[in-house]
Amino acid sequence: MLGKLLLSTAVVLAAFHGSAAQKISCSRVRDDAIAACGGASGCYIPECNDDDSFKNPQSGTSRRYLNCVNPLNGFIFQETAWRPSREPFPPNCIYYWLTHQADCSEVRDAAIAACAGVVGCFAPQCNEDKTFKAEQYWGSTGYTYCANPVNGYIYQNTAMPPGEPLSWDCDAYWITHQCRNERDAAIAKCAGKYGCFIPHCNEDGTFETEQNWGPAGLTYCANPVNGYIYRNTAGGPGEPPIADCNTYWTTNLFVPPPCAIDIILVLDVSSSIPQEQFELARDFMMAFVDCAGMQGKDIRISVITYACEARTYFDLAPITMDMPYNIHYVMRGDGGISRTGNAIYYMNFTSNFRAEAYHAAVILTDGRSDDNDLAEALKVRAAGIELYAVFVGYPRLVDRDALATMTGSSDRVFSARPSCFTSQKVVDDQCGK
Repeated sequence: MLGKLLLSTAVVLAAFHGSAAQKISCSRVRDDAIAACGGASGCYIPECNDDDSFKNPQSGTSRRYLNCVNPLNGFIFQETAWRPSREPFPPNCIYYWLTHQADCSEVRDAAIAACAGVVGCFAPQCNEDKTFKAEQYWGSTGYTYCANPVNGYIYQNTAMPPGEPLSWDCDAYWITHQCRNERDAAIAKCAGKYGCFIPHCNEDGTFETEQNWGPAGLTYCANPVNGYIYRNTAGGPGEPPIADCNTYWTTNLFVPPPCAIDIILVLDVSSSIPQEQFELARDFMMAFVDCAGMQGKDIRISVITYACEARTYFDLAPITMDMPYNIHYVMRGDGGISRTGNAIYYMNFTSNFRAEAYHAAVILTDGRSDDNDLAEALKVRAAGIELYAVFVGYPRLVDRDALATMTGSSDRVFSARPSCFTSQKVVDDQCGK
């Protein structure tokens, strides 16, 4: 097993993105930022832990958003931004930084700049491909350590004093400790909560190639190096995955997805949607994000509910194994009139769309809005947001023609039942078949 893992290391390294580094004094960065700002508003001042690492997450300059950061150097992962007042399911910052890779040369240069010539500072050593060297040397102390080439993390327990060889094979050490790190972080985050996914590890520290998610009873194939779950291999409760997990990962290594889509699910929870239709719509959304056509691409999902006013249930976030579980707990509220136009306006101006991604919205309603939904629909379509509709509500009152006019085509209006057909249509329209 380990031999196969080492052969795939170069491919796996190329699959990561982001930034990470070695430890920089948070208090020093904070003090420098305070001095540079001079009391001006809008400056970013990092928050520090007692051990002089960076708090994770951090609030940005607006103080409305939080971001995951690298606790060793304070690097902010901008793609993780969320608003605590609106987002009940933020990214898992505890180990986000452990799986997102930097250009090591940029990290090294940032460390050198932060040290400003001070003796004793550590700057990482880099490979020619800009990954971190698996064996790191701290010049001021003479100690040598194993490190994770994906994120530069130093394994302190591998330290050897000056003149003594390392007792570990650093090229393999990071592979055999990745799963344990993520498992321990997941356990700490879940703290006994029902519905969390905790990876299973082999005795050698790699990820088991067959992973089980307890609450759903589903079993998946996984990549033993980085733990990537191949959702298209899912076997039903009590059934094995539909592929040979021992070999599947060798021909399906996780690589950066080629197509990025931000999809907003906009759910009508007004009085015009009876309880059984609300539950049908909720189940549709759960199945929508779990369909095979949504996997293997850089897709983020958000859920907005509305009646008279709209609210964000959770903001745009990557599809995770527990997202359907989270959607299951969307609440209907007190009902009221249906202002679909206002919900479309709200979606357009509050969603954190990525500039590099395709933008789409799926509106689940009966087509009978109490405001001018067509005017708002035309605005967002002109802004590049592709609209789709799923009809729910009292069957005799559903206005499919209005939904077709709102989306621009009758082939963008769907029943709430064939959800995988709908998700595949959305993906194909943006990314091609």
